[in-house]
Amino acid sequence: MPFQSLRINVKWAVVVLIVIVAIFAAAFSYFHARKLHDHKPNNDFDVYVSSPEVFRRNYEKMKKELKIYVYPSAGYDNDYVYSVTTASGYTAEDEFFKNLMNSSFVTSDPEQARLFIIPFSFHTMRRKIKSNKQVKSLLGTYVDDLIYKFPYWNRTAGSNHVLFACFGADINATQVIPVLAQNSIRIACMSNYSAGFTSHKDITIPTALKPFPVRENATENRTRIAYWFGVCNTSTCKTLVKLWGANLVFDAKSALDVFVEKLQSSKFCICPSRSENSNRLITMSILNGCVPVILEDRIDLPFDDILDWRKFSVIVTGVDAYRLKEILEAKSGVAYQILYTNLVKVQKHFYSLRDDGSTVEYDAFHMTMYELWLRCQNQRSKHWCSSIDGAVQKIILVDATPL
Repeated sequence: MPFQSLRINVKWAVVVLIVIVAIFAAAFSYFHARKLHDHKPNNDFDVYVSSPEVFRRNYEKMKKELKIYVYPSAGYDNDYVYSVTTASGYTAEDEFFKNLMNSSFVTSDPEQARLFIIPFSFHTMRRKIKSNKQVKSLLGTYVDDLIYKFPYWNRTAGSNHVLFACFGADINATQVIPVLAQNSIRIACMSNYSAGFTSHKDITIPTALKPFPVRENATENRTRIAYWFGVCNTSTCKTLVKLWGANLVFDAKSALDVFVEKLQSSKFCICPSRSENSNRLITMSILNGCVPVILEDRIDLPFDDILDWRKFSVIVTGVDAYRLKEILEAKSGVAYQILYTNLVKVQKHFYSLRDDGSTVEYDAFHMTMYELWLRCQNQRSKHWCSSIDGAVQKIILVDATPL
């Protein structure tokens, strides 16, 4: 009996010891996790889709890897092919080509190229040719000629080719060549889906006039809660007038210096997205420290594969637009300070040229190159970017409807 009693006591002691160890282990795990949580960075200030470290690492890789071949313009009519000696007259296009041709991304050896630029200029052409049907016909003839003169299109069915098509009419014109519209990357100034813009294949770029510096203590100078630049001719705008009255400033047209002053003295800038100038307004808002309020159900914003727009802007769908006053009032105080802090962080990605005409790291041009590099990486994962010889492919022109 004594030995049996001792055996029972030892068994209970082991059970108690196991319970105590389990309690201590659970407590240690809890407090360790709490400690890690307390030291976790504040994700509210992380403006990148991935992380700043991943972005910087890939950016450096892009600078080493990305090589672009620009098809020669010699032998083609300067009325529709971009040339460094004959600018198109459109700032966004001219800056893109000027920056590209002066960059280290361009290679004279097409065998080294990951991407191929088609230097077709819609803006130059439309200064002389008004017929939309003729514009489409010339584009088709030009691309068809490239396919027969050079072997590079057929290696990827045009998926590693890039065309600058800023406006919706330009995107629409490319529909005359289905393989171009479906495969090639088009650089647009606005994601006009009705014209045929394709999300995650095509890209949008910021467009703006020369930026003005943000004032010191900008948040203290922002006494106006919201500013709307544009004509108040929509139901959303009229609803906001009823809700806010004199507290919301509407501006249909003003001089540039007045426009900038209003941008720099407002907390939020309302940017209706259904116009060709909406991208310019969004860009100017960012450059001048005014948190953009984007009114759109569906839109591809510049660099939205890289930047988390919800960290530095307010995106409101059409069904919630009538609640805009309530939404913006809820984002006062700390929420607004976070948005503004993040906005200042991303400003460097929207600047185009410095005063001396040069580019700088991480500016709008380099971010555009990064977007193109991401597209090429995606193509490589699908084996589209490899050199695959193929038979000469003649493009198919389709009957074009008026733009």
